[in-house]
Formats: sequence, C-alpha cells, structure tokens
Amino acid sequence: MNLRSHIVLASFFVVLVPLAIIGTVLDRNEEARGRAERTEQAERTFDAFRSNWERERTAVERKLVAIEESVRNDGEMRAAVLSGQTQSERLLDAAGLYARLAGFDVLYLLDDTGIVLSSGHFRNEFGTKRARFTGVAGRAFESGAATEIGFADRRERVWIVSRPLSLSGRNLVLAGGITLDDALFARLRPGPDTRVTLDAATLSDTNRSAQAFTRAFPVPFVGEDGARAEQSFLVSWNGSGFETARTAARRNLLLTLGATGAGLLLLSFWFASRISAPIRSLATRAASFDLDRPAVSFRMNRSDEVGRLAGLLEEMKERIVRNAGAIRAAERRAAIGDLARQVNHDLKNGLAPLRNIFRHLSGMA
Repeated sequence: MNLRSHIVLASFFVVLVPLAIIGTVLDRNEEARGRAERTEQAERTFDAFRSNWERERTAVERKLVAIEESVRNDGEMRAAVLSGQTQSERLLDAAGLYARLAGFDVLYLLDDTGIVLSSGHFRNEFGTKRARFTGVAGRAFESGAATEIGFADRRERVWIVSRPLSLSGRNLVLAGGITLDDALFARLRPGPDTRVTLDAATLSDTNRSAQAFTRAFPVPFVGEDGARAEQSFLVSWNGSGFETARTAARRNLLLTLGATGAGLLLLSFWFASRISAPIRSLATRAASFDLDRPAVSFRMNRSDEVGRLAGLLEEMKERIVRNAGAIRAAERRAAIGDLARQVNHDLKNGLAPLRNIFRHLSGMA
C-alpha cells in the first residue's frame, strides 16, 4: 500500500466518521422535534374538536330555547294542549314544523308522565310513552345526553337536550337534538386527517400504538330503560403527513451527507495525490540513480520536510559517488601492485634457467 492509499484511507475515517456522528445527532434531533410537533398538532386537533363539539351543543341548547319561546307564544297550540285535544292537527304537526325550522333531527313535546304529544321525526309516535325524558332519568338530558331513537326505517344515536315547559300550569317537557351520524362527525372534524367515532370503547380498548394520537371525549348515554351509561367520542389524528415529511427530511439528510462525504473523499484523493507527488518524484529519482550515471539530482526548491529529505538524499548521493571513486582508485592501485609483484616473480623465475644455460655454454667453450 503506497503513501497515497494511506492518506486516502486516513481521510476516509477522518471524513466519514464525523459525518456519520453528525448525521446521527441531526437525525435524532429531527426525530425528537418531529415527535414534539406531532404531539402539539394532535393537541391542537383535539382542542379544535372540543371547541366544535361545544359549539354544536350550545347551538342545540340555543335553538331549543328559541323553540320554547315560540311554543309559549303559539296560542293555537297552547289551546290544544290545555283542552286535551291530543290528536289536533296543529299539535301533531307542531314538533315537525319546529324541528325543520331549527334544523333538529329529533324533537319531542311530552307531558310530565313521558307521553308523546308531538313528535318531529315520526308523526305517528304520538301517544307512546318515552319515560326516559321525564323524572329522574330525564334530568340527564337537561345538560345534554346521547340516547338511541327509533326512526321510521332505522335507529340512530341522537344528542338530546331537554327543557321543562309550563303552559298555563300544565307541566310539559320539550326535548330535541341532532343525530350523531357521519354528517355531524364531518362537521366536528378539524381536518381531513382526523377521524371521529362514537363508541362504548375507551382508550384501553384501542390499539396501543395509536393511543398517542387518540383522545376519548366522554359522552353521557341514557338507554331506553333510563339506565345511564357512558360512551365516548374517539378522536384519532393521523400523523402520516408528518411521517411522510420526516421520511423526506431523513432522505434529504442522507443524500446531503452522502454527497458531502463523496465530495470530501474526492478532495482527499486530490490532496493525497498532491501531497505524495514529491515523495513519488524522489522515489523515481532514487530508482534511476546509477553510479555510472550520477547526474541525477535530488534537490528540490522546498523548505518543508520533503525539501530537507531531498537535501539529505542529495548529500547521501554525493558521499556515495565520492566514496565509490575512492574505492575504485584503491582497487586500481591494489591491482597494479599485484600485477607488479607477479611480473617481478615471473622475471625471477625466468632468469634462473637462462643463467644455467649461459653457464653451461661457458663451460663447454
């Protein structure tokens, strides 16, 4: 592994590890902030639903007071009630007329025993007994309560408010309200991401994962037998929009960090090449150095560590060249001495036979 690879590898850890830590911290902070925003938005949604429901309840009570005043001022109807003409057309149609004018789905005019004198939603209901609206059970409706009412073709849960009505000394009960159906829930919903249901279920019966964004609003309920119970508006806020935004933010964060990391790694490659270039140049010069061609120069016009290294290499090269010359001269002198000794030895060995020959020739002469 060369120096450039070491630099790039070190840059990899130096760049990516901090980016990973920063990304993790940012992601956790964004998650905590998103969770707080979702909780805050859910609370605003629940507050808006509570306000809408209070507005509907107040509207029912206000309309019922207006109907009460109209009934008090209706001389023909009052005469029919006091005279006992229970099948008077004016009396039978009165509840239906006032219900339509007030926008009520249900309106009852009952005597103090619970007998229906006029029914706004089902005209033929007169004469039947609805004891839940009178006596002790009927007190629950004075502040408003839900109950189940039979219509001509179905049964519906209805929010009913009742008021005592006295006509010329005769005690009556006026009870009216609106159906707790999808149309009402649509008006109560603060937004399209909210779901409203009315059920006997409580939060403990719902999915635990959804409880953080579900709120139960208790609703008093009175059965046909007058028994009291409790149901609840279950208001569920769907935070999928926040989750979608959270996913998009996380994806953008990852893309940003990835692009930043890639850019920094490319820069690290470039810096590694720039930083290691002088070292590579020195390595190339050292590889091409030869004692027979000592013209290679290691000197560089630099004042940093690489420049000092180049100067040291140049001095080392000069010492090597100088010492090599000295060694060669010594070797040359040693070789000449050996040659002289060999020649001297050979001459000595060659002259002895010649002397013997000349001596022999002299003796023969």
